[in-house]
Amino acid sequence: MPHSKAANSILFIMTLLGLVVVFIGIRMKNGSV
Repeated sequence: MPHSKAANSILFIMTLLGLVVVFIGIRMKNGSV
């Protein structure tokens, strides 16, 4: 099923991006202030 495989990879990428955004947000919050 190529469709489910594509959906899984997109979900995986979205999760990774979310973690990166949260990590950068925490670092900026702690570092800037």
